[in-house]
Amino acid sequence: SSNGGSSWISLGDNLASLSIGALTFDEANPSKLWVGFGKLSSLNYQGGTLAGVRVLDTVSNVWTRPAMAGLVLQDISGLVVNGNTIVLGAKNTSASSGIWRSTDAGASFQNISSGLNAGAITSLVKGSGNTLYAAVLNETSTTATGVYRSDDGGANWTQLNTLNVLQNREVGQPMTAMIRLSVGKDGVLVASLANPTIINNPSFTAGSSNANTPVAVFMSRDQGANWISLGTPGTHEVVNGVSVFQNVYGSGQLMHGRVLADPNNASVFYISGDLQGPVDLIQNRIS
Repeated sequence: SSNGGSSWISLGDNLASLSIGALTFDEANPSKLWVGFGKLSSLNYQGGTLAGVRVLDTVSNVWTRPAMAGLVLQDISGLVVNGNTIVLGAKNTSASSGIWRSTDAGASFQNISSGLNAGAITSLVKGSGNTLYAAVLNETSTTATGVYRSDDGGANWTQLNTLNVLQNREVGQPMTAMIRLSVGKDGVLVASLANPTIINNPSFTAGSSNANTPVAVFMSRDQGANWISLGTPGTHEVVNGVSVFQNVYGSGQLMHGRVLADPNNASVFYISGDLQGPVDLIQNRIS
């Protein structure tokens, strides 16, 4: 769309897959649109072929397939492109790093391990200059899960381990299940964390409706060195005629939720998800 969404033109109906996990414009050449194929379906993350990346010249409307040597069947969740340098995050690995980098416009990719722990990449965003941030999720490792920063365009990474909410929240229960990132005005970094476990809840039952906690949101104004809690967002909704504060819940962020830092106001943030309020409230259709 070039008119604010009033009308749309189809661009990718004939691509190798319609499962798009990430898309971004080339920072050095905004007429180039890059897409990465990934699986985000509610049907157990099923989807189309994992066919790597494609680039569209929006002037000529011609798609190009880079050679992509070394990039095989990656479930792409994030893309950052600046000229010949392409950095992508993939979420279908827990045994190795999920960051891949090309410095030859996509002709070849290398798996990056310098400073990165093994795990799936759930979010990849760009800060100022050559700064990148990545969220790593490793379901079996407390120390690997976290937010990482690169100051050289993705070649080397440092873990920002001051966000202590990423540790196990209850003995014997899963750690953080999803991390989303966004960078806004003046480089402010915001992170949303979903952890569908209840702390000290004697009635906790794995996989049940009470195995749900609100999404927690944190902000950093110094590139992740320090974090400020923004609490657990929600709104007041009418339940049985009474106004009740309802949070955005963790399970609603696992596939479809996102967080966004406003690009024009460093104090404004947005969050989305597909579950607000306790699961019991929704399933029992209480209004």
